[in-house]
Amino acid sequence: MLKKVFFYISIMCLLNSSFLFADERDYPVDIIIALDKSLSMVEEIDAVKEYINTAIIDDKLQKDDYFLVVSFFGRSTITISTMIEGEEHKKVIKQYISTIGADGSYTDIGRALDAMQQEIEFNTDATRQKLLLLITDGLHNPEPTSKYFTESGIVSHEYLENIDETQKDGWKIIVIGIGKQSAREIAEEFHAEYIETSDNVTAEELFEIIPEGIINLTGDIEVTAVDISGNAVITVPYKSSLYKEAPEVVIDSIQVDSPKYISNILSDTYTFILTAEGEGTFEIPIVIPDFEPGEYNFNITFNFSSKEKFDANHSLLIKVNTLWENFPWLFPLLIALGIIILIILVLVVLRAIQGKALKFRLIVEEHPLGKGKDEFTAKKGKDMYIRETLDIFGIVPKKTRKCIAKLALTGSGLRMTIIKEDRFPDFIGIPENVLGSKIIVRTEKGEDFNIRFIEIK
Repeated sequence: MLKKVFFYISIMCLLNSSFLFADERDYPVDIIIALDKSLSMVEEIDAVKEYINTAIIDDKLQKDDYFLVVSFFGRSTITISTMIEGEEHKKVIKQYISTIGADGSYTDIGRALDAMQQEIEFNTDATRQKLLLLITDGLHNPEPTSKYFTESGIVSHEYLENIDETQKDGWKIIVIGIGKQSAREIAEEFHAEYIETSDNVTAEELFEIIPEGIINLTGDIEVTAVDISGNAVITVPYKSSLYKEAPEVVIDSIQVDSPKYISNILSDTYTFILTAEGEGTFEIPIVIPDFEPGEYNFNITFNFSSKEKFDANHSLLIKVNTLWENFPWLFPLLIALGIIILIILVLVVLRAIQGKALKFRLIVEEHPLGKGKDEFTAKKGKDMYIRETLDIFGIVPKKTRKCIAKLALTGSGLRMTIIKEDRFPDFIGIPENVLGSKIIVRTEKGEDFNIRFIEIK
């Protein structure tokens, strides 16, 4: 079984919302078809002619449109070149299409491209919108004398040398193949979308597999930075045209091919509905796990299960965030926590230096102090002094000549260090912690007073 291919090439200038059905347009267009009529097309020619008569002539052509058909095999012939006059004229054109037979020798796709370029350049108005179809079995088999002859059978043409720029200018190319290998190779040469048919293709199948409209990307695909869980979002800008109803696009997988990573980054089948006519964007959640922070150049391929699709192959720069980029609030939080910890440490050190504060009351049995004047607070590291003036005992923070003893807060309680021994008749029996103990103190007049230090709970 010969391997077949069907080329569908459309100029992007047709991406206008009114070019949907012939009776809905208020302006003329140019439609050009190059049809392979070589012997290798004998099994598919009837299905192709039915598709042209129905999908092109019936559904798209209207009065004042220009219609050109170039039939080719080893040579190229202008079969139809006319301005559409009306519905009756279209019926006559369909009869001409129906008489085309696959009876020529050789298949020279290069010469067909030449003929099409000449017709576009000399016989159409550059300001009018255009649709261009190239229909062939994909077997480039020119005569040995042809300038496009190659031993490998690869199509060599200046059009292909600038194919990327041509597509940027608005050409949409779809390759529909019967038999995988030759069709896929031709699609690769044309950098085109590839669709495969059954071996015995019918017009009904062509209607079924050829997209009803065109989806083009209007800008670069963008992707958010990959977060700590490997999640990111792809944003795709698009323009859809020629659809009667909003098209449904189903993406089965997004294959990534890079030196470090080959996998499907789409966690589940993704389905979205586009606008029938117009521009928009849609977002696709993706997962890229186990990558170190940094930037990576990926080649990605969209795999579709719907007949409506857009260009599948793209290059993508993906950035994997660092920990700080994933959690921008973490760094200032750590700084704040560090400051808090430092403050706590300072307080702990100060507390360790100062120790626990001790509130106590000085009781002088022979000459009590006034209410509130007998309460004092001892702090670790800060000495206090007992002073007596005119039989009145008190506690002061600084040492003077009137001071008779020093008080200091220790881990075991309140310790008293005697400064003037003659004022403490029983100084040898004074305990290490004077809290709760009665101590005899002699005044300047020689009287003995009983004092006690009572902790205030």
